[in-house]
Formats: sequence, structure tokens, C-alpha cells
Amino acid sequence: HSRVGNGLDASDRDGVINIAQWPIKGMYLPDSIQTFKDRGTTLLVMANEGDSRAYEGFDEEERIGGITLDPIAFPNATALQASSQLGRLKVTSTLGDTDGDGDFDALYSYGARSISIRRTDGTIVFDSGDAIERLVAAELPANFNAASDSNAFDGRSDDKGPEPEGVVVAKAFGKDLVFLGLERVGGIVIFDISCPEQTEIIGYINTRDFSEDPIADLLTAG
Repeated sequence: HSRVGNGLDASDRDGVINIAQWPIKGMYLPDSIQTFKDRGTTLLVMANEGDSRAYEGFDEEERIGGITLDPIAFPNATALQASSQLGRLKVTSTLGDTDGDGDFDALYSYGARSISIRRTDGTIVFDSGDAIERLVAAELPANFNAASDSNAFDGRSDDKGPEPEGVVVAKAFGKDLVFLGLERVGGIVIFDISCPEQTEIIGYINTRDFSEDPIADLLTAG
């Protein structure tokens, strides 16, 4: 996430939309994978939601504000660990201590907040980077990164942002398309994958009514 085009909003406590580059790495950890053919070649589409191992007996989740950062790798550790910066972001405790001295030399967060298209050997053909999160920011600025059970602005930025969840590959209007569901803020992002290397977003549909209480609606529907 330190590269241009791969930024993310890392804090739910800064009160603003701040999709920026940060000195962290994201583990892709796709939630769903679909295949399609491009000129006879099988390609994979992955929704890079990310998920942690947090259950009875083992929990790898840590917030950056609560761990010790290596002073050489992170000379500005105090600033980075503020809640308005990286302090609230969740990372794994199982990676990052590269020299075994008890502090973190690298940081690995969950998911990439993107979709990837890969060859079957794992080579990346396309990755959407921070385009999905920027789309949500543009389309839903008042409810940016809202959770599924709350309309609160910026509520999921410290977790996995909009959380790309499920992908469906289809053909329509002479194009090869991917329909991507966002788990938290909701909605369907539509990608044109007719030329996989030049995949682009061509639409976003979100029928969620942010004036309503999502919990009340869920209980009524249930």
C-alpha cells in the first residue's frame, strides 16, 4: 500500500476520507474466485476481501497502535501509531518480525480492497488497487466505508474498507463483465474485463437507503 494507486483509508478516527499511501502490505486473501476464458487462456478473478484468524485458541489480530515498531524500519513510529493515522488498522501478528527481535519490521494488513485478475500460475494481469475505495468515496461521501449494520461515516476504514466479497463473471451487451458485491457499504461494482489488462469500472449500483436504520430493517425483513 506504499505504491501510488494502491492506497487505502486506514483510520476510522480521522473524520475525513483519506485514501493515501502507507508503509504497509496487504495480504490479498480472496473471499471468492471465479474463472473465465480470454483468447483460450484461463484467468482467475479474485475478490480480495481479506479475513483474519480470530477464534477461541488463536487470535492473530493486532492494531498497529498496540504493537512495537522497529525504530529503523519505522523512524516515525509515534506519528504512525496515532489513531488518526495507522494506529487503528488491524494487522497480523504472525508476520513482520523479520529479524526475530520482538518488534515489527513490516506490517501486513488484511485484504487488498481490490479485485485481481491472475493467470493460473498466479501472475497478476490486472489489479484494481484503490479504485473501489475511491469509487465509494466519490459516490457515497457521506457514508464512506459504512458498516453493514451502521450508517456511520468511515466506520470500516480500520478493518477492510468496502470489503470486496463476491464476484460473478458474465457476458452482456457484447462485453465480458465482472459483477462485484461489496459486503459492508453494499452495492455492486461492474467491471468491463473484455481486455483483461485494461479492465475498467463501468458502473456502480447501490440501492441501500442510508436514511433508514439497517438493524431495524434487518429485524423487520427477518
